[in-house]
Amino acid sequence: MIKSLVSIFFLFLVFAVNPEKIEFYRSNYNGLLLLKIEQSEISKYKYVIKQILNEQNNPVSRQLFSDNKEVKNWFYNYNGEFLSEEVFQKEGLIAGRDYYDSKGHKILTEEYNNGEIIIKTRFGYNKDGLVSEENIENYKTGKTMTVLYKYDSDFRIKQIIKKFSDGKVVYWDSTFTNKGIITKEYYTMDNETYSFYYNGNGQEIKGEVFVINPGKEPEKKIYWELSYEQGIKKKKEEINYQLDLKSITYYDKDGRDLRMDVFRDDVFDSSTYYRYDKEGNVAYKKEVKGLFIKEWFNRYVDNKLSETLLMENRIKKKFEKFYPEGKTESIFMSKNKVLEIKYNKDNVIIAKNIVRFENDFDEDQW
Repeated sequence: MIKSLVSIFFLFLVFAVNPEKIEFYRSNYNGLLLLKIEQSEISKYKYVIKQILNEQNNPVSRQLFSDNKEVKNWFYNYNGEFLSEEVFQKEGLIAGRDYYDSKGHKILTEEYNNGEIIIKTRFGYNKDGLVSEENIENYKTGKTMTVLYKYDSDFRIKQIIKKFSDGKVVYWDSTFTNKGIITKEYYTMDNETYSFYYNGNGQEIKGEVFVINPGKEPEKKIYWELSYEQGIKKKKEEINYQLDLKSITYYDKDGRDLRMDVFRDDVFDSSTYYRYDKEGNVAYKKEVKGLFIKEWFNRYVDNKLSETLLMENRIKKKFEKFYPEGKTESIFMSKNKVLEIKYNKDNVIIAKNIVRFENDFDEDQW
């Protein structure tokens, strides 16, 4: 019903506005307006936005196309000149709805799954127009959460308090320099406290976690330090006192994990290596522990994990293929025999089969 009403509304918009109010943009999977283009240029790009404007040049609808197929759309309603409602659809079903007051403040957000509302968030504002409170209802779990925000005299968030329906409370505090650079963050969760320290450039330089035991001195659980060269993160050393573990992580020029060495009781234990695709996703991961080697080969579609192959000492062990409706997991039992397990989107097993697998692994294809 919702899908039909929105479709009718969109048809009305198409025939009710002047064709000169239609614009086209190069876009991406998220639907950003990256570059205005002519209609004749649509075929050049994988993602294109078609936008319709009203007489005030405000958008009344946006359609996101991927390879000429509509995948997402947005509809906007106004109260006079002011935006009052935004509706987001994905693959023909409503996925979200936002409501605004006359000052442009978002006052209510609704999130949907398969056309059914699952989360509702209400917003409150202080006298400066900054968000002071969020009240979140999760219809799927039946739980609620309240988030309170406090600001300093320069309108920076200095404290966040999260109150959960089970009575748990999480605090977050921060300290800034006169130039507005954060120097310390501190928050509590359950019986632990977390502290993060930053240098003059706002880069994290160290941190620590303490366990709070009533009637006793706080017990240090984890401590870490980070080092930089010419502003680029190069290394992180972390000690877990409870597990007697030490790890050293090395980073590439883009700040991504390159290698991590782990020591147990000051004795070398294992190393993990990473490689990335051109989009920055982890394409390959290798873990070496003694003579045992585990490797993960990953593929992505639209920056979402699509396939993963796990090998142990160059022998195929598991292949996973991910879909919007769930995933398929193939566990290799012998050279050509696999146990195939199918899961739904909630990761619940829906089918099991023994099948033959004829394809040999070719590393050059990954």
